[in-house]
Amino acid sequence: MLRQVANTWLIDELEPLVTSYPELISELCHRFVDVNRDSEVAYGFFRSGPHLAKIALTLQRLGMPYREPGLSLFEKLLELGLTDARDLLHDLDNRPKVGIESREKPRRRIG
Repeated sequence: MLRQVANTWLIDELEPLVTSYPELISELCHRFVDVNRDSEVAYGFFRSGPHLAKIALTLQRLGMPYREPGLSLFEKLLELGLTDARDLLHDLDNRPKVGIESREKPRRRIG
């Protein structure tokens, strides 16, 4: 079932369930990627890319023990060249850091 490109709807439906069933959703997403990564038809990845990337990020945000599977899933998506994963990584890297003060030295007044 996970190998059929027409069944990418499954991944789309898993995203809202990740916080309720993180272990199951993680396992299904990892298997989906592993089963389809060498497929000649990459359409399923591109169609499910936004959902897979969001699931991976949500798993990481849930903390331990789901952080590692979420990171592993995200890394797989980056290795496969999914635009959605790269875009999400770019957005996260360029987001302003909260709570980090500027290290710029205060200016002295002359005169």
